[in-house]
Amino acid sequence: MEETKTENSTKPQSYKLAIWSLVLGIVGAVLCVLLIPSLLAGIFGIIAIVRISQSKGLLIGMGKAIAGVILSGVGLFLFFGAIIVPNLLTGNMSSYEASAVSCLKYLPNAESLWFHQDVDGNGIKDYWTYDVSCFHLALRSDNTKISFIPLDLARADANPVKPGIFGDKYFRIIDLTEVTPTPKSGYLFRAMELDEKGHPYNQELVNGVPATNKSEFAFVAYPEVYAYSGINTFIVNEEGTIYANDTGNDANKIILTWPGVNPTGVEGPNGRFWRVAD
Repeated sequence: MEETKTENSTKPQSYKLAIWSLVLGIVGAVLCVLLIPSLLAGIFGIIAIVRISQSKGLLIGMGKAIAGVILSGVGLFLFFGAIIVPNLLTGNMSSYEASAVSCLKYLPNAESLWFHQDVDGNGIKDYWTYDVSCFHLALRSDNTKISFIPLDLARADANPVKPGIFGDKYFRIIDLTEVTPTPKSGYLFRAMELDEKGHPYNQELVNGVPATNKSEFAFVAYPEVYAYSGINTFIVNEEGTIYANDTGNDANKIILTWPGVNPTGVEGPNGRFWRVAD
């Protein structure tokens, strides 16, 4: 009888924390949006590994404990991938969209300066409607640079003017390498082409090329990569109010026509009404 009692007392016992580690690890990996199971699986698994190692063979379940720790890591990885990363991307999009709105605010001010200084030298008080980049890249006939907007905004023009198109008589465009389109905070910018009546913004001639307008202008900012750098397209015209709309991910639907006298009463390509940007 004594021998049987001694034999049973020294028989290895399965360590319960190892089992719990494995079970919680499976739960955490499958339900990756839950953080607690994965955390407990890791804690229980580490405790089990230490206790089993120190038990001199009296406790078993090392494999379960190791598996629980591994599954804990998988669950934590999936949790951060499913919860944290999308939140970070959303935060980035918000900052990118705020930057786009701030950049659009530069353009009416730049237009006011252009209107009163006759930078293009055509002898007409008019607004520049050909592109965005010229508000920084244009040189007057005396080679002075205007720099009405920052260089990084000028470089974000998706359809910049080509140097030499207007000749050198009145003003020039500086080196082509500076006009390579480069998104600013994930957004590209363009001069819009048509007003709400379908009339081209480019009306008045500069060295024989329609490039200015006596009374109106409009610009658009749109995300380089939809749903990554932003979801909203922003527009502004001579009134100075910035409007926003989620126009979708179709690159062929870049808004180049002003939507209406009152954009808030007009639907965009995705059926959403334009709204005043926050």
